[in-house]
Amino acid sequence: MFNKHGIFCIVSTWFILTQTLPFFNVYVPVSPVLIYPIFLAIGFILFPELFEKKTIKYQFFYVLIAFFFFLLGNPFYGQIGRVTTPLLLMTAGLVIIEYTLKYDLDYKYTRLVVYTVILTNIIMTILSYPQILAFPNIIRYAFSSAYSDKYMNEIPWLIQYETCHGLPLLFAPLAFLCRRLFHKRVFLFWLFLLIAFVLFGIVYLSNATTALILASLMIILGYFFDYEEINRKNAYGVIFIFLLGLLLTSKTVMIPILDGVQTVMDERWSNYHKIEELKTNLLTGESEGDLEEREDMYTSSLMLFGESPFIGTSKPEKLTHHSFFLDRLACLGIFLVIPLALVFVYNYKSVFKGLVHAKIVYMYGFFGWMLLLTLKADFGQGSWLYGFAFLPLFCRYVDYTIDNKK
Repeated sequence: MFNKHGIFCIVSTWFILTQTLPFFNVYVPVSPVLIYPIFLAIGFILFPELFEKKTIKYQFFYVLIAFFFFLLGNPFYGQIGRVTTPLLLMTAGLVIIEYTLKYDLDYKYTRLVVYTVILTNIIMTILSYPQILAFPNIIRYAFSSAYSDKYMNEIPWLIQYETCHGLPLLFAPLAFLCRRLFHKRVFLFWLFLLIAFVLFGIVYLSNATTALILASLMIILGYFFDYEEINRKNAYGVIFIFLLGLLLTSKTVMIPILDGVQTVMDERWSNYHKIEELKTNLLTGESEGDLEEREDMYTSSLMLFGESPFIGTSKPEKLTHHSFFLDRLACLGIFLVIPLALVFVYNYKSVFKGLVHAKIVYMYGFFGWMLLLTLKADFGQGSWLYGFAFLPLFCRYVDYTIDNKK
């Protein structure tokens, strides 16, 4: 007979399958509206103490503020989904990591989640490849509201666009693990190298530009700067990569690199055209196309925040919903956004404290996640499950694998 921990493991596996295998709900039909409440209700019945954690308390406090703005008719929270969806998605990720930190002392739950996430994403990657070859931009467009009806039949068999924005967070621990396994445990090294290659391939083919850049950065940091602690010697490495980054942003260096990247891209890809826009910006100083549109969105949010930084803008209808952090700072102001900030602070502190070998690599992934939420609106489970739950669990798995010599 299952105890409550066994039941939670089964329910967690079901929940992760519904989030990482789009076709799962075709054969096990449960309304997406009910999946998160069911998971959270079972979690609350089994382990009510998890909902007393500071991360979840502050997250509820933030949602109450957002709901109050909704009741006042604030256009930024004009739809109830903009209040309830983050509540459900963020809380689900927080429940998974809080359970792990409190009860998963033998790493069994960590391994279950990590293996499930890897296997399901590889399955979806394999299923997605034939459709990508026929329609290079299908992942990007199929999950856009403007094209979703057109690709309705293909969506269950495609990896989700939001997943492609969550996967980059996992490349720092994956690269770090490959570096530590190199020449020591050959089979595991090649296994995780193959996993990283397959998952990076689908991010590359998804035409998600920000995700591709972030994934590349996480691999570089995780593999070449595989630190376990911060000291003076390691600080020199950080300074070096910062100076190298400044060098790479120069026009003289960047243009040849971008030309080389374009040679391995299909001209039909949206990323190919974004590189053209970036090259134009570097050469002329002028922005155009998608690059210009995004710059205007960020500028608008920053200007609205600057007009009333402490209590929020009086013109929320002008917010563009393209930056999770900037838009909420502008809408709520510094004071009212504090509960949301504390969710991330306490989440980071609790995870960081529990790691041994992967502390620094978790820091890479966490700040990469913060960068993603600054440049993008939230991407459903790609933002919250991967940031709050899967990234920390992958880092815990790194600790387990390094310490387990068998």
